[in-house]
Amino acid sequence: MGVRIKAITFDVFSALFDWESSLRPVVKSYLSKLSPTTDVALFLKTWREKQLSYAQIDTILGKEHTSFLALTNKSRKEVHALYSRSKPYVG
Repeated sequence: MGVRIKAITFDVFSALFDWESSLRPVVKSYLSKLSPTTDVALFLKTWREKQLSYAQIDTILGKEHTSFLALTNKSRKEVHALYSRSKPYVG
């Protein structure tokens, strides 16, 4: 008897989907209340870098798998804290 395949999955998150454009309006609305002068593109870039950094650290340390949702929330909270403490430069 042959192998029965029930599902095939692909990791296409950043390869096929423009996640930044889909999140930009929501993040812009969120940041408008928190820090209106914050660069939305920079915020999203920082958030994604933190997210991937946490995933790499888990892998390097051989830690138990952390769900992508947990990594996303952890990185969002850290980037949020960073930007909520920032004050715009007024020269």
